[in-house]
Amino acid sequence: MHLPVRLLIADDHPFIRDALRLLLSGQPEVLVVGEAENGWQTIELVQGLLVDVVLMDIQMPELDGIQATRHLSKYFPQIKVLALTLHDEPYYIQDILAAGALGCMPKVINTKTLIQAIHTVADGQPFIYQC
Repeated sequence: MHLPVRLLIADDHPFIRDALRLLLSGQPEVLVVGEAENGWQTIELVQGLLVDVVLMDIQMPELDGIQATRHLSKYFPQIKVLALTLHDEPYYIQDILAAGALGCMPKVINTKTLIQAIHTVADGQPFIYQC
């Protein structure tokens, strides 16, 4: 049996964070260890929590997901980033992947695919779903 993936949810919308936490809390293979509402808070939280994967919104206030991912990739390379977005513009996707995210997927994904993506990225493999 595999240990659950320790997940940090980073999204500026409380409703999205709540929905993801509730959705994933019933999944034994994922453990939500924290939530952040912007990139700065994400960086602060990973310093004190054991995190395997950050589920990162691309657009957030104060420090966006691209800049936060760049920081995590440089200073916390063991933490994998899976980007979640409502945007389908190629430059957002290219920028977050160039910053170090291993995956990208739309927020309108189903639960089964989201869990598959979290595990794929946690294993260090890329997961790109038509964002």
